[in-house]
Amino acid sequence: MTDATLTKIRLHSGQWEGLLVLPDIAAIDPAPALSGTGTGTTDATPLHGTAASAGADADTAGGRPAGVATTANAAAGMIEVLLHNEPVAGVRVTALDKPGEFAVVIPIPPDAIADGVQVILIRHRQSNAVLNAFAILSGDVLGDTLHTEVSLLRAELDMLKRAFRRHCVEAGAGG
Repeated sequence: MTDATLTKIRLHSGQWEGLLVLPDIAAIDPAPALSGTGTGTTDATPLHGTAASAGADADTAGGRPAGVATTANAAAGMIEVLLHNEPVAGVRVTALDKPGEFAVVIPIPPDAIADGVQVILIRHRQSNAVLNAFAILSGDVLGDTLHTEVSLLRAELDMLKRAFRRHCVEAGAGG
């Protein structure tokens, strides 16, 4: 099992955002994540599913020589994002100022917007441990979900509370 954790930050504008903490990477190579412009975002690395899309010679940010793996590249290689057991394209992993911490941005693919329940899994590649997951529900299936039933019950309860209060006011005014 891994010590890696991935915590959801928000779901906004068609993107899932989270904080990935990889203590193993912080212990191996903390320096490259802090070099460069000092913003903590010099290691932005788009992914295509499970492997970093940038070539080894593409990283020269912050004075790092070509071919030297960055901590963001290493982190990107440690996670995989799947929808229907297929890699999700466009995932970005960005090193933050604190060693071993990374921002993860997962664009919601158009294939995930369909009737039914679509689950996107984020796994640790080596251990296959699920670090996080999120589901997108849409279409007719929503009418049968427990969440929808609870929402309907809440609405009915609110309506009954208003009617009861109105009854109490009318009964009190008439007596």
